[in-house]
Amino acid sequence: MVDLMDSLLAQAGIEIPVLLFNDGPLVGELERRGLPVRVLPLPPPLLHLGEGLVGGGLRGTLQVLPRLVLAGLALVGFLPRLRRAVAALRPDIVHSNGIKAHLLLCLAGLSAPLVWHIRDFVGLRPLMARLLRYASRRARGAITVSKAVGEDATRVLGDRFPVWPIYDGINVGQFADVRNGKGPQARVRVGLIGTFARWKGHSVFLQAASKLVHERKRSDVRFLIVGGPIYDTLGSQFTVEELTAMAATLNLTSHVEFVPFQPDVTEAYRRVDVVVHASVNPEPFGRTIVEGMACGLAVVAMRAGGAAELFTDGVDAVGAGPGSVDEMAAAIERLLDDEGLRRRLGENGQRTVRERFDLSRLASEVLKFYAEVAPKI
Repeated sequence: MVDLMDSLLAQAGIEIPVLLFNDGPLVGELERRGLPVRVLPLPPPLLHLGEGLVGGGLRGTLQVLPRLVLAGLALVGFLPRLRRAVAALRPDIVHSNGIKAHLLLCLAGLSAPLVWHIRDFVGLRPLMARLLRYASRRARGAITVSKAVGEDATRVLGDRFPVWPIYDGINVGQFADVRNGKGPQARVRVGLIGTFARWKGHSVFLQAASKLVHERKRSDVRFLIVGGPIYDTLGSQFTVEELTAMAATLNLTSHVEFVPFQPDVTEAYRRVDVVVHASVNPEPFGRTIVEGMACGLAVVAMRAGGAAELFTDGVDAVGAGPGSVDEMAAAIERLLDDEGLRRRLGENGQRTVRERFDLSRLASEVLKFYAEVAPKI
């Protein structure tokens, strides 16, 4: 979202007041760019409610019913405040980011045209899919972060709802010198970088590490897990303690290093030689893949969802099947054994990112979408 704002701010005549549902590091990032930011805290019953808390069948419904009642009561008081907060910004167009924001802004009843930025496979969330299908009548259309997400959104929302796939962009220059700043290392460092969401594949990564260390006797590699739990939705992510215990159970304590969330993402990539994208579910986009390629690093990426659209297997990254410990271990070992391949993948990956994912193209594509779905702004 910050990259999108940077790209739009480079265009003349655009102002971007921002309304956030929670305080945090994003506020400072936006204020440093001179953007007016207001935080309208989301009530805890709404903040913590997510698809993962909604059980199946009668028993599951009864278990979650108290949370749903509290969320409904919170919603009644929150929507008028949200409507007033948005109206005070006097927007020509409202661009929502995140499923909860999509739903709440539709329910709030805005006078300005509303567009969504869909960054998830909504079809994988039965409850949210039904709610978004209903709410879509109050939105003009949606940007999706990949063709795969766009196809999923069309299945959920219908053919008449405008959906435009627009890939995320990154500041290529921010990552260009990461590889050049690396010093010699005794062991190749293989890293999984990202949030601790359960579907990001940390357990598969650790099992692949165990296979390499204990079965293949690879002492020339060190594994890093970089990141942390950042979401407010309950039940959606691992804790550091859970992952540490998992590594200990696999007898990997001396082979795995846990690195906390890095405010400067380039520092995370400076620590590794190989980047692993390990998501067990189809990835909507796969920013880690693009950032790793932009750094000139060898990347292992899952061949599914939007992630499969970002690379050519064997050319600018090495592919593996989602959830496959054997394929991930084999892909990592292939890179451990071939320094020349690591170098070629890094060089080709940087070229791919410059041609397809540079931040400069993002604003023009988004502005074309605005003009299509809200031509009077």
